[in-house]
Amino acid sequence: MVMMLITNTSGSRFSITTRILAATTAFFFLALFGLSAGGQAVHAAPDSSKQNGLVRNVHASYANIFTTGNRNAASHKWVSHVLAQGAHKDDTSEMMTAFCAVSGSPVRPSDYSRYLLRLPVAGDENLSKIAGFMYYCCWPCVCDTEDFLSVDTLTVDGQEPTYFAAMADPCADPSKLHEPFRQPFGGRTTTLARDAPEVSCDDDGKLVGATYTDHGLIAIGGFWPVADGELVDEHRVSAPQPGRVSSTRSGISFQDEREYDDMCYERELNGHDSGMGEIFRRVAAIGFPSGSRQRCRTSSSATNHDGSGDKCVPIVG
Repeated sequence: MVMMLITNTSGSRFSITTRILAATTAFFFLALFGLSAGGQAVHAAPDSSKQNGLVRNVHASYANIFTTGNRNAASHKWVSHVLAQGAHKDDTSEMMTAFCAVSGSPVRPSDYSRYLLRLPVAGDENLSKIAGFMYYCCWPCVCDTEDFLSVDTLTVDGQEPTYFAAMADPCADPSKLHEPFRQPFGGRTTTLARDAPEVSCDDDGKLVGATYTDHGLIAIGGFWPVADGELVDEHRVSAPQPGRVSSTRSGISFQDEREYDDMCYERELNGHDSGMGEIFRRVAAIGFPSGSRQRCRTSSSATNHDGSGDKCVPIVG
Protein backbone atom coordinates (compact mmCIF):
# COMPACT_ATOMS: atom_id res chain seq x y z
CA MET A 1 0.00 0.00 0.00
CA VAL A 2 1.12 3.56 -0.74
CA MET A 3 0.58 5.98 2.12
CA MET A 4 2.21 9.04 3.63
CA LEU A 5 4.36 7.89 6.55
CA ILE A 6 5.85 10.60 8.74
CA THR A 7 8.55 10.23 11.34
CA ASN A 8 9.10 13.93 12.05
CA THR A 9 6.56 16.74 11.91
CA SER A 10 7.06 20.44 12.44
CA GLY A 11 4.69 22.80 14.18
CA SER A 12 3.55 26.33 13.58
CA ARG A 13 2.68 29.51 15.49
CA PHE A 14 -0.13 32.06 15.89
CA SER A 15 -1.52 34.52 18.44
CA ILE A 16 -4.17 33.00 20.73
CA THR A 17 -6.75 35.80 20.84
CA THR A 18 -7.46 35.91 17.09
CA ARG A 19 -7.80 32.18 16.66
CA ILE A 20 -10.72 31.37 18.97
CA LEU A 21 -13.33 33.07 16.80
CA ALA A 22 -11.95 31.43 13.67
CA ALA A 23 -11.71 28.06 15.34
CA THR A 24 -15.22 28.01 16.72
CA THR A 25 -16.62 28.56 13.22
CA ALA A 26 -14.86 25.45 11.97
CA PHE A 27 -17.65 22.88 11.87
CA PHE A 28 -17.62 20.19 9.35
CA PHE A 29 -17.95 17.29 7.29
CA LEU A 30 -17.68 15.71 4.01
CA ALA A 31 -15.08 13.38 2.70
CA LEU A 32 -15.67 11.64 -0.46
CA PHE A 33 -12.63 9.58 -1.09
CA GLY A 34 -12.03 5.95 -0.53
CA LEU A 35 -8.92 3.86 -1.15
CA SER A 36 -7.98 2.83 -4.64
CA ALA A 37 -6.52 -0.57 -5.38
CA GLY A 38 -3.10 0.99 -4.85
CA GLY A 39 -4.07 2.26 -1.41
CA GLN A 40 -3.94 5.96 -2.32
CA ALA A 41 -6.62 8.37 -1.21
CA VAL A 42 -8.91 9.20 -4.11
CA HIS A 43 -11.13 12.26 -4.33
CA ALA A 44 -14.34 11.50 -6.19
CA ALA A 45 -16.88 14.03 -7.41
CA PRO A 46 -19.68 13.63 -4.85
CA ASP A 47 -23.27 12.89 -5.67
CA SER A 48 -24.59 15.42 -3.16
CA SER A 49 -28.14 14.10 -3.06
CA LYS A 50 -26.95 10.53 -2.54
CA GLN A 51 -24.45 11.55 0.12
CA ASN A 52 -26.99 13.66 1.97
CA GLY A 53 -29.39 10.74 1.92
CA LEU A 54 -26.79 8.35 3.35
CA VAL A 55 -25.89 10.78 6.11
CA ARG A 56 -29.55 11.43 6.94
CA ASN A 57 -30.16 7.70 7.18
CA VAL A 58 -27.31 7.34 9.66
CA HIS A 59 -28.62 10.24 11.74
CA ALA A 60 -32.14 8.80 11.66
CA SER A 61 -30.83 5.69 13.42
CA TYR A 62 -29.64 7.66 16.46
CA ALA A 63 -32.34 6.43 18.85
CA ASN A 64 -31.77 2.81 17.87
CA ILE A 65 -28.01 3.09 18.27
CA PHE A 66 -28.03 5.00 21.56
CA THR A 67 -30.91 3.63 23.60
CA THR A 68 -30.08 5.91 26.55
CA GLY A 69 -30.24 8.95 24.27
CA ASN A 70 -26.65 9.80 25.23
CA ARG A 71 -23.90 9.48 22.60
CA ASN A 72 -21.02 10.89 24.69
CA ALA A 73 -17.71 9.24 23.74
CA ALA A 74 -19.63 6.34 22.19
CA SER A 75 -18.76 6.74 18.51
CA HIS A 76 -17.76 3.07 18.46
CA LYS A 77 -21.49 2.38 18.21
CA TRP A 78 -21.80 4.60 15.14
CA VAL A 79 -18.97 2.64 13.50
CA SER A 80 -20.53 -0.73 14.26
CA HIS A 81 -23.90 0.46 12.98
CA VAL A 82 -22.44 1.67 9.68
CA LEU A 83 -20.45 -1.52 9.16
CA ALA A 84 -23.52 -3.63 9.90
CA GLN A 85 -25.27 -2.11 6.88
CA GLY A 86 -23.04 -4.16 4.59
CA ALA A 87 -22.95 -1.28 2.13
CA HIS A 88 -20.56 -0.78 -0.78
CA LYS A 89 -17.16 0.52 0.30
CA ASP A 90 -17.80 4.00 -1.14
CA ASP A 91 -21.17 4.29 0.62
CA THR A 92 -19.63 3.10 3.88
CA SER A 93 -16.95 5.78 3.53
CA GLU A 94 -19.60 8.47 3.11
CA MET A 95 -21.62 7.23 6.06
CA MET A 96 -18.52 7.43 8.26
CA THR A 97 -18.59 11.23 7.78
CA ALA A 98 -21.94 11.49 9.59
CA PHE A 99 -20.52 11.60 13.12
CA CYS A 100 -17.62 12.88 15.18
CA ALA A 101 -15.18 10.15 16.20
CA VAL A 102 -14.33 11.88 19.48
CA SER A 103 -17.60 13.25 20.87
CA GLY A 104 -20.03 10.90 19.16
CA SER A 105 -22.02 13.91 17.98
CA PRO A 106 -23.92 13.70 14.68
CA VAL A 107 -22.41 16.06 12.12
CA ARG A 108 -23.43 17.51 8.79
CA PRO A 109 -20.74 16.96 6.15
CA SER A 110 -19.28 20.07 4.52
CA ASP A 111 -16.35 20.64 2.22
CA TYR A 112 -14.57 22.80 4.82
CA SER A 113 -14.69 20.37 7.74
CA ARG A 114 -11.90 18.05 6.69
CA TYR A 115 -8.89 17.96 9.04
CA LEU A 116 -5.42 16.61 8.36
CA LEU A 117 -3.99 14.52 11.21
CA ARG A 118 -0.70 12.66 11.58
CA LEU A 119 -1.32 9.73 13.90
CA PRO A 120 0.77 6.79 15.13
CA VAL A 121 0.28 3.50 13.34
CA ALA A 122 -0.87 0.73 15.67
CA GLY A 123 1.66 -2.05 16.00
CA ASP A 124 4.45 -0.13 14.25
CA GLU A 125 7.69 -0.66 16.18
CA ASN A 126 9.28 2.37 14.48
CA LEU A 127 6.56 4.67 15.88
CA SER A 128 5.85 5.97 12.39
CA LYS A 129 2.90 8.24 11.74
CA ILE A 130 0.44 8.21 8.89
CA ALA A 131 -1.13 11.37 7.48
CA GLY A 132 -4.83 11.30 6.76
CA PHE A 133 -8.16 13.04 7.10
CA MET A 134 -10.75 12.98 9.87
CA TYR A 135 -13.94 14.92 10.61
CA TYR A 136 -15.14 16.56 13.83
CA CYS A 137 -17.89 18.57 15.48
CA CYS A 138 -15.51 21.15 17.02
CA TRP A 139 -11.79 21.99 17.12
CA PRO A 140 -10.98 20.58 20.61
CA CYS A 141 -11.53 17.11 19.13
CA VAL A 142 -8.29 17.66 17.21
CA CYS A 143 -6.43 17.90 20.54
CA ASP A 144 -8.03 14.77 21.98
CA THR A 145 -7.26 12.84 18.80
CA GLU A 146 -3.59 13.80 18.91
CA ASP A 147 -3.36 12.84 22.57
CA PHE A 148 -4.99 9.41 22.51
CA LEU A 149 -5.78 7.97 19.08
CA SER A 150 -3.91 5.74 16.67
CA VAL A 151 -4.59 4.47 13.17
CA ASP A 152 -5.33 0.79 12.74
CA THR A 153 -6.71 -1.47 10.06
CA LEU A 154 -9.86 -3.53 10.02
CA THR A 155 -10.11 -6.45 7.65
CA VAL A 156 -13.72 -7.35 6.88
CA ASP A 157 -14.61 -10.67 5.20
CA GLY A 158 -11.13 -11.09 3.78
CA GLN A 159 -11.32 -7.83 1.84
CA GLU A 160 -8.60 -5.21 1.58
CA PRO A 161 -7.97 -3.65 5.03
CA THR A 162 -9.73 -0.37 5.78
CA TYR A 163 -8.20 2.34 7.98
CA PHE A 164 -9.86 3.56 11.16
CA ALA A 165 -9.10 5.98 13.95
CA ALA A 166 -8.87 3.78 17.04
CA MET A 167 -8.57 4.10 20.81
CA ALA A 168 -7.45 1.78 23.58
CA ASP A 169 -10.10 -0.49 25.09
CA PRO A 170 -11.75 1.20 28.12
CA CYS A 171 -12.84 -2.24 29.33
CA ALA A 172 -9.22 -2.92 30.22
CA ASP A 173 -10.33 -1.57 33.63
CA PRO A 174 -14.14 -1.28 33.94
CA SER A 175 -13.83 0.14 37.46
CA LYS A 176 -12.59 3.40 35.92
CA LEU A 177 -16.06 3.97 34.49
CA HIS A 178 -17.34 4.44 38.04
CA GLU A 179 -14.46 6.55 39.34
CA PRO A 180 -15.51 10.11 40.33
CA PHE A 181 -13.87 13.03 38.53
CA ARG A 182 -14.43 16.75 38.25
CA GLN A 183 -15.61 18.25 34.97
CA PRO A 184 -13.96 21.59 34.06
CA PHE A 185 -17.35 23.15 33.31
CA GLY A 186 -18.58 24.43 36.67
CA GLY A 187 -16.51 21.95 38.66
CA ARG A 188 -19.26 19.32 38.79
CA THR A 189 -18.24 15.89 40.10
CA THR A 190 -19.48 12.98 38.02
CA THR A 191 -18.51 9.56 36.63
CA LEU A 192 -18.22 8.12 33.14
CA ALA A 193 -21.03 5.70 33.97
CA ARG A 194 -23.27 8.74 34.44
CA ASP A 195 -22.05 11.05 31.67
CA ALA A 196 -21.16 8.38 29.08
CA PRO A 197 -23.65 5.57 29.80
CA GLU A 198 -23.25 3.98 26.35
CA VAL A 199 -19.64 3.14 27.25
CA SER A 200 -20.13 -0.12 29.13
CA CYS A 201 -18.51 -3.55 29.40
CA ASP A 202 -20.17 -6.93 29.02
CA ASP A 203 -19.61 -10.00 31.22
CA ASP A 204 -16.68 -11.06 29.03
CA GLY A 205 -14.89 -7.76 29.55
CA LYS A 206 -15.63 -6.47 26.05
CA LEU A 207 -16.88 -3.01 25.15
CA VAL A 208 -20.58 -3.31 24.33
CA GLY A 209 -21.34 -2.48 20.69
CA ALA A 210 -17.69 -2.12 19.69
CA THR A 211 -15.83 -3.25 16.60
CA TYR A 212 -12.27 -4.31 17.38
CA THR A 213 -9.47 -3.51 14.92
CA ASP A 214 -6.74 -5.86 13.74
CA HIS A 215 -4.54 -4.92 16.73
CA GLY A 216 -7.31 -5.15 19.31
CA LEU A 217 -8.14 -1.44 19.54
CA ILE A 218 -11.62 0.09 19.34
CA ALA A 219 -12.63 1.54 15.96
CA ILE A 220 -14.28 4.92 16.61
CA GLY A 221 -14.22 6.67 13.24
CA GLY A 222 -13.02 6.67 9.67
CA PHE A 223 -9.49 7.64 8.67
CA TRP A 224 -8.66 8.50 5.08
CA PRO A 225 -4.90 8.20 4.31
CA VAL A 226 -3.33 10.86 2.10
CA ALA A 227 -1.64 9.63 -1.06
CA ASP A 228 2.14 9.92 -1.14
CA GLY A 229 3.18 13.29 -2.59
CA GLU A 230 -0.23 14.93 -2.13
CA LEU A 231 0.77 17.29 0.69
CA VAL A 232 2.09 20.52 -0.75
CA ASP A 233 3.59 22.18 2.33
CA GLU A 234 4.35 19.37 4.77
CA HIS A 235 7.35 21.14 6.33
CA ARG A 236 5.78 24.59 6.58
CA VAL A 237 6.73 26.49 9.74
CA SER A 238 4.57 29.61 9.33
CA ALA A 239 2.45 30.98 12.18
CA PRO A 240 -0.60 28.88 13.08
CA GLN A 241 -3.90 30.27 11.87
CA PRO A 242 -6.90 28.20 13.04
CA GLY A 243 -9.60 28.12 10.40
CA ARG A 244 -7.13 28.45 7.53
CA VAL A 245 -7.92 26.05 4.70
CA SER A 246 -5.12 24.30 2.83
CA SER A 247 -5.28 22.04 -0.21
CA THR A 248 -3.59 18.92 -1.50
CA ARG A 249 -1.98 18.90 -4.93
CA SER A 250 -5.14 17.38 -6.35
CA GLY A 251 -7.34 20.07 -4.78
CA ILE A 252 -8.72 18.40 -1.65
CA SER A 253 -9.44 21.11 0.95
CA PHE A 254 -8.62 20.61 4.63
CA GLN A 255 -7.53 22.26 7.85
CA ASP A 256 -4.13 21.19 9.19
CA GLU A 257 -3.97 19.99 12.80
CA ARG A 258 -0.82 22.11 13.26
CA GLU A 259 -2.93 25.26 13.02
CA TYR A 260 -4.31 24.30 16.46
CA ASP A 261 -1.02 23.46 18.22
CA ASP A 262 -1.02 26.47 20.54
CA MET A 263 -4.75 26.31 21.23
CA CYS A 264 -4.45 22.65 22.20
CA TYR A 265 -1.51 23.53 24.44
CA GLU A 266 -3.54 26.24 26.18
CA ARG A 267 -6.46 23.84 26.52
CA GLU A 268 -4.20 21.33 28.25
CA LEU A 269 -3.07 24.01 30.72
CA ASN A 270 -6.68 25.06 31.33
CA GLY A 271 -7.84 21.57 32.27
CA HIS A 272 -9.54 20.76 28.96
CA ASP A 273 -12.25 23.36 29.45
CA SER A 274 -13.74 23.07 25.96
CA GLY A 275 -15.19 20.43 23.68
CA MET A 276 -15.98 17.21 25.57
CA GLY A 277 -14.03 18.37 28.59
CA GLU A 278 -12.81 15.31 30.49
CA ILE A 279 -15.37 12.78 29.27
CA PHE A 280 -13.75 11.41 26.12
CA ARG A 281 -10.25 11.85 27.49
CA ARG A 282 -11.00 9.68 30.51
CA VAL A 283 -12.62 7.00 28.37
CA ALA A 284 -9.67 6.92 25.97
CA ALA A 285 -7.08 7.04 28.76
CA ILE A 286 -8.25 3.89 30.56
CA GLY A 287 -6.28 1.44 28.42
CA PHE A 288 -3.78 3.99 27.12
CA PRO A 289 -0.09 3.67 28.13
CA SER A 290 0.60 6.45 30.64
CA GLY A 291 3.27 8.97 29.73
CA SER A 292 3.55 7.88 26.11
CA ARG A 293 2.65 11.30 24.63
CA GLN A 294 2.98 14.95 25.56
CA ARG A 295 1.41 18.24 24.47
CA CYS A 296 3.77 20.87 23.03
CA ARG A 297 3.38 24.49 22.03
CA THR A 298 4.95 25.88 18.87
CA SER A 299 4.60 29.61 19.44
CA SER A 300 6.65 31.80 21.76
CA SER A 301 3.39 33.63 22.54
CA ALA A 302 2.00 30.53 24.26
CA THR A 303 3.35 30.53 27.80
CA ASN A 304 2.73 28.33 30.80
CA HIS A 305 0.53 29.74 33.55
CA ASP A 306 3.44 29.54 35.98
CA GLY A 307 5.53 31.73 33.70
CA SER A 308 7.89 28.93 32.75
CA GLY A 309 9.21 28.54 29.25
CA ASP A 310 8.63 24.79 29.00
CA LYS A 311 7.47 23.91 25.51
CA CYS A 312 5.86 20.59 26.42
CA VAL A 313 3.60 19.35 29.20
CA PRO A 314 2.54 15.77 30.02
CA ILE A 315 -0.78 14.60 28.64
CA VAL A 316 -3.37 14.29 31.40
CA GLY A 317 -6.34 11.99 30.85
